[in-house]
Amino acid sequence: MALVGCSRTAPPADGAPQAAASATPAAATSSPQALKHPCTLLTASDAEAVPGVGAKLKRNSDSSCILETPNPLGPVIEVKIEKLPSTWDGGEMMMKFDREAKKVEGIGDGAYTFGGGTIIFKKGAAEVSVITSAYQGRKSKFDAAKYLAERLVAAM
Repeated sequence: MALVGCSRTAPPADGAPQAAASATPAAATSSPQALKHPCTLLTASDAEAVPGVGAKLKRNSDSSCILETPNPLGPVIEVKIEKLPSTWDGGEMMMKFDREAKKVEGIGDGAYTFGGGTIIFKKGAAEVSVITSAYQGRKSKFDAAKYLAERLVAAM
């Protein structure tokens, strides 16, 4: 079954050859415009692997992508990629206020989880959030977030 959606194999929207896109200087990746949209980093298979068959990637904003199912009530997962804030602390403040919050090893830099499974991590100049607060599916919220976070890190 073919799904129309965002994938990492899509050509650049401006029609520029992909080789030219890879020649962009590394310094340019620190600007907000250079941050990749999460819908371009996940595939249709990634979308279906968590919420299930029929799930699609949907651009929610300039920095956000949701995985939505045919059921309008969910489960829904939101993925955001935003400029790394100057206040980034790897979840230290969150862990002071939420006893359930904890570090997550092996995903980006300074990854932490809270709220039963939401994962936030740093990758280069980006703060990446996999928000599972509205997710109710066959995987736990943490396992769903971890699956997607691992795919995002590999694609970034």
